Amino acid sequence: MKKIIFLIVAGMMTFLSTVSAQALKDVVYLKNGSVIRGTIVEQVPNESLKITTKDGSIFICQMGDVERITKEAPVKKNLKEEVKVKYRGFVDLGYTIGVGAVSNSDRVELTTTHGVQIFPELFVGAGAGINFYHSSDGAIALPFFVDVRADILRSNVTPFVDLKVGYSFGNVCGLYVTPSVGCKVNHLDFSLGYVSQRYHGLNVGGLSLKFGVNF
Repeated sequence: MKKIIFLIVAGMMTFLSTVSAQALKDVVYLKNGSVIRGTIVEQVPNESLKITTKDGSIFICQMGDVERITKEAPVKKNLKEEVKVKYRGFVDLGYTIGVGAVSNSDRVELTTTHGVQIFPELFVGAGAGINFYHSSDGAIALPFFVDVRADILRSNVTPFVDLKVGYSFGNVCGLYVTPSVGCKVNHLDFSLGYVSQRYHGLNVGGLSLKFGVNF
């Protein structure tokens, strides 16, 4: 029994030490003061090493330039470091196919949104737009809205979700709500959403396909 308990404890200690070791990252300190954190994927004794960082970058260092190599726990950013408020803007052009209670409600939409990126994933702002309806009287709506957008990944290519809520003025006036999902590729956006436009108690709704730029 003691032997079994000893083997179990030894196994648990080995497992915990392995997990702990996997949580540590290689840290290369260079003689010029630079510090590279990542995973060493190749090392030639007394010649060079290759290390990959979290963002996928690859560095090749000559051993003569290396001061020391250690293993350290990943550096955790605090909330203040995560919150970096900066300006961000969007311009979107799209076409909406009417699917609501009002017939002939297809329209071309042009919107622009401006605000702040609070976290790398979270944007909050406000915007305005103009909608050109295909109705016989050439109706125009001018929506003004607040906008909340969340990028799913911290990458140049990422899916996102977006919600605009506001009020439209003009020939078609009433509550304006637009939830959408899409994909950001560098500074280009592609999205598919639903437009809910209230007018005299009716929903002038539609499915919207948009193309835009972000800056």
